[in-house]
Amino acid sequence: GLRQAQINHLNERYGKAPFIQAVREGLGVTGLMTDYVKRELETLRRWLFIKPDTALRYTFDGMREYLGANFVPALEYELAKATLSRKDLDRRYKRDTGEDPFVLSSGGAGTLGFESEGNFMDEATNFVAFFEDNNLIEEIPIEGERWPDYRLAFDCSGLAKPETLSEFF
Repeated sequence: GLRQAQINHLNERYGKAPFIQAVREGLGVTGLMTDYVKRELETLRRWLFIKPDTALRYTFDGMREYLGANFVPALEYELAKATLSRKDLDRRYKRDTGEDPFVLSSGGAGTLGFESEGNFMDEATNFVAFFEDNNLIEEIPIEGERWPDYRLAFDCSGLAKPETLSEFF
């Protein structure tokens, strides 16, 4: 017969993808994991015979995938918009925004007014709100410092280009 360790391995191996998919779907368009979704994920965890600590790891994996698909591309694009010329932006994203007849410069070097850092800050705020709204951020007071430090529930490295993460964090 099968040993319990083999059964656990099979359950975790074949339960990982559906559990992560359920996490991503549970986050929906808002990115907020509601209490209802948490209860349903707990039910799914039991059905799939996944251990609680493994389910937590899979939950974080699903959230990382969600961030990578929904927040990171927008963050990277807004950062590129704020730092690159329109011509370089078009080249990087393989699109042509055309010329604006109201911009006095030529060759796509002018701006249309949408290349503001405000858009990057909006996306960065959404990114932080994802962690706050899902209770994935811990405030760590630092003695003698005015501002605390923060610890995220999971590592964000590898989610975005290093320059995006360094600009953001």
